[in-house]
Amino acid sequence: MSNLKLLINISSSIFEVSASDIHIKSNQETIKGWDSLATIKLITELEKAFSIQFDIMEIIELTSIDKVVGILENKGINFNDS
Repeated sequence: MSNLKLLINISSSIFEVSASDIHIKSNQETIKGWDSLATIKLITELEKAFSIQFDIMEIIELTSIDKVVGILENKGINFNDS
């Protein structure tokens, strides 16, 4: 499974929306279930899935799928296979 597909599947589960409703430009304003509690759940699941840890400055930036991808890429996670 590609890392983007994994990210979308995790996001879909946490935000309680269909994976087909999530795309690279999805953000807190376009996904109804993306609130502060969902963000905490997303952080936890991403840290487990990708074996990484976010720092506080990164957490503040987790407001859209493309920003999540950018932060994960900065941590060495490859999204070129997506």
